[in-house]
Amino acid sequence: NGNGLNASQQVGAVSLALRKRPAEMGGLPSAPVADPTAKRPKTASAAGAPDQSGDDAEGEDLKDVRFREYQAEIWSEKFEDLCEFRRQYGHCHVPHTYTENAPLAQWVKRQRYQYKLKSEGKRSTLSDERVRLLDQIGFIWNSHDVVWEERWHELLAFKRGHGHCIVP
Repeated sequence: NGNGLNASQQVGAVSLALRKRPAEMGGLPSAPVADPTAKRPKTASAAGAPDQSGDDAEGEDLKDVRFREYQAEIWSEKFEDLCEFRRQYGHCHVPHTYTENAPLAQWVKRQRYQYKLKSEGKRSTLSDERVRLLDQIGFIWNSHDVVWEERWHELLAFKRGHGHCIVP
């Protein structure tokens, strides 16, 4: 990335302003969060078995519901990983090169992309509830702005120390 820091050092070097942001937005959820938007099967019995009416469309619908439930579980697991990252580092700015948990870095990137789609009025898997949960922990929606702000503060510190902005 040009600044000579590896991903772990980048995580530790996030600006003080970024570290304060999540605390100002509220605390972490206290328990794992399930996606409340996941739909439940309409034809399942109390034991969870599909209705034996012989309707293939209902069977396909049940498979679709199970897939959505699986996706909701995966989302919740990654959200918990992000909460743990925040507890460890004090912020939610997961570098895209975060080798300690590359799947988390990819998931964070995907959430930003889904948010962009949602904000453009396009189809997105990111529900309003998920946006609320991510906002609650101080999720960084635009990592480019945060990085720019970090570099700006680094430049100001350099100028204070050297009296100029001509960085070698």
